[in-house]
Amino acid sequence: MSPWLTKKISLHAGLLLLLWGFSAHALPSIAERHYRSAETAQFELESFERIANQLGLSKLGQQEDRKLRALFNHALLAYFKVFSSKDFVWSSRAAYRVTELVSHFFQKQVYDYQPPYRSLRLPFAFAITPQNNGQTASLKEQNALQDEITLLYETIEKYAKKLSKDKELLKDLQKKLKEIPKQNRVQAEKVTSPFKQLERGTLRDNNGQIQQLQKNGKWKTIAITDLKTIQTAIKHPSQTVRLSALVIAESHPNYQLTSLLLSQWKKPTRPIFNNLQNTLFGEPEHILLALKALIQKEPKSIENIMASSELPAAEKAWLLSFASKNEFTIHTAKKLLNQEDALTASRALWVLYQANPRAAQPFIQKYATDRRALVALTANRLASTNF
Repeated sequence: MSPWLTKKISLHAGLLLLLWGFSAHALPSIAERHYRSAETAQFELESFERIANQLGLSKLGQQEDRKLRALFNHALLAYFKVFSSKDFVWSSRAAYRVTELVSHFFQKQVYDYQPPYRSLRLPFAFAITPQNNGQTASLKEQNALQDEITLLYETIEKYAKKLSKDKELLKDLQKKLKEIPKQNRVQAEKVTSPFKQLERGTLRDNNGQIQQLQKNGKWKTIAITDLKTIQTAIKHPSQTVRLSALVIAESHPNYQLTSLLLSQWKKPTRPIFNNLQNTLFGEPEHILLALKALIQKEPKSIENIMASSELPAAEKAWLLSFASKNEFTIHTAKKLLNQEDALTASRALWVLYQANPRAAQPFIQKYATDRRALVALTANRLASTNF
């Protein structure tokens, strides 16, 4: 072989080795690839938006809880893969991300989470005090979670201090650690009972018996079939007496009360079921709860409710979700889908899915690109849901 050819081959080989070296250096390490994959999983968790509470649908809410937990576990395991690579730099970054992930999850699940008040089965009491409203224990638990997050940050900070090359990581950790004490602790909601002073005519359920407060301050048992007394209480001038009667209408549903309950509906000047006070003691809330109980006990009442002009379409759609899954329900849901209101259409889409998931697929596909964000989000959520 000539010296010239040998020199040329050596030059080509050298260039190839140099290019290979640059390429190998440019390629991400296994640890970095795991890290980037975990970042994607974390983004999916952080971009997940709840809709069940807004729609007032408990079954969908349970599915969303499972989905959030699955997304959290997936992201967590993805970061653990980074640790298994034993790359100190990327493992340190992953440790910080795990801390961030846990903090975000509890923020979303606990601190920023508004309970689905429509779905909660809350006790109805004449008097609720801070000692017996059931909030104290949950508050302690939530504060304990905050303490766990703080401890986790402190642990990761000690780990990061060993990484002298990455000052920015340590700086971010220390900044986040200082912000934790400033975060607001979850506060139990305070409620004020309107039943601190009971009025004559107030009704109550005493171990399944309906009783009415008399002028002399004693309670008189009335027959469950005594609709006249209940109807009179529902129309009473006193708000507390009306409220007590609505509770009775919920605990003892009767088809003959349907029209009266509908006639008592007045457009509220505030969002309904938006806090514990209104859920426990709001008239609009208890009218809807009484109608819901009627639908579940007396299925035929749904036809009168849907035909009424008193209730807004969004509330009709919500009540329809508790009706029997028959042709009337499906037909009515399809009509409500044509409503411009996004909340009404979203609830109607859920009713169709509940009634027949397979038959609802064309509607889900159609509304998956709807211009109304809530409707499109509902359709896409149902498309990825298995009940």
